[in-house]
Amino acid sequence: MNISPDIIISLAAALGIGLMVGIERERHHYRDHRQNLTGIRTFAITALLGSTSFMVGSALLLAVTLFGLITLLSLSYWIAAKDDPGLTTEVALLLVLILGAMATSQAATAVAIGVILTLLLSYREKLHAFVRTQLSDTEVQDALTLATAALIILPLLPDRYMGPYEALNPRTLWLVSVLMMSISAAGHIAMRLIGPRYGLPLAGLFAGFASSTATIATMGAMAREKPELQGSAASAALISCLSTMLQMMILLAAIDIESFHIMLPALLCASAITLIYAGVGLMKWSGELVAIELGRAFNLKIALLIGASVGLVQLLSAALFAWKGNEGLLLATTFSGFADTHAAAASVANLAHTGMVSTTAIALPILGALTSNTLSKCLMAGISGGRSFSLRVIPGLLVVLAALWFGWWFF
Repeated sequence: MNISPDIIISLAAALGIGLMVGIERERHHYRDHRQNLTGIRTFAITALLGSTSFMVGSALLLAVTLFGLITLLSLSYWIAAKDDPGLTTEVALLLVLILGAMATSQAATAVAIGVILTLLLSYREKLHAFVRTQLSDTEVQDALTLATAALIILPLLPDRYMGPYEALNPRTLWLVSVLMMSISAAGHIAMRLIGPRYGLPLAGLFAGFASSTATIATMGAMAREKPELQGSAASAALISCLSTMLQMMILLAAIDIESFHIMLPALLCASAITLIYAGVGLMKWSGELVAIELGRAFNLKIALLIGASVGLVQLLSAALFAWKGNEGLLLATTFSGFADTHAAAASVANLAHTGMVSTTAIALPILGALTSNTLSKCLMAGISGGRSFSLRVIPGLLVVLAALWFGWWFF
């Protein structure tokens, strides 16, 4: 009898899942000196049981098998509840049965879920310690807010253009806010994992995702208050510009991929120069690192305000484009860039995505927004940090701006 290669792969995947999870459970029970009946053999057999049940009798036999396993686990839990009140192993065994059945048609996905299950079981103590002692109430609230915004509200919003000039897409506008929250939260998590000992430049990189202009103002105030930190604060202020470029790439790629391709050379040139300039400045600094207050994972008001400003700039850009053509679009984005460059870039990319403007016409408006935003940063550096801080930061900002225009002009 010939055995299909697909069957062999499915059974091997199911067996691998059972062995992987079973080994983790066996070692866990041994470390805790528990006499638990569910170990490596039970998990391996259960995974094969799920796979063969689905192969032989499809979903009906799998359902009967699942019911039988639930009955056995209920009796086992009832007998041993006093010694082991947890349900983790029992639930894991049920999932292994289902993953074994899933391996018959989606082996790669089943194995991936099996790996995630094993990791969750293996890092049980660390996860509990993190949730109970490290995670703050505000971080939990931020996580729930982000999950609600991304998983509940975003899919419900209409994905079509409406309003005056048909310039507003509710889902795209909300996506901008979700991206702002997600990027800021990712920076917050990285700071939590790495810790503050890497100093101001790392904080500047992550804070720049929320607002590079605000980061420069914050670092300037710190440099004025603590002159010994001027070198590090200046590097942090400059490195926040890298966040601006990276965030710009993400927004353009999410809204209109052709706009992303057009702006990519310029943004990459500016990013490279930012890294070089900030790195050289940091190497010249030899002061002491300081602790950094992390604050919240993201600022919901700022994220929503940026999303709303994208819509306003979009309306303004569409109206001026209808009135004055490309000149009106350039005027609108350059003016809005003094407040926020991401709103201007997102609105232009959205107009290109709808076909209201050609993708070749989006470069100058975006560059105009970045230019006016750079001038705003220079002004903020002078006001907040004083002369010494400004002499470090403003030349760097102008060099980055020159690299941006150079990348667009020559590439």
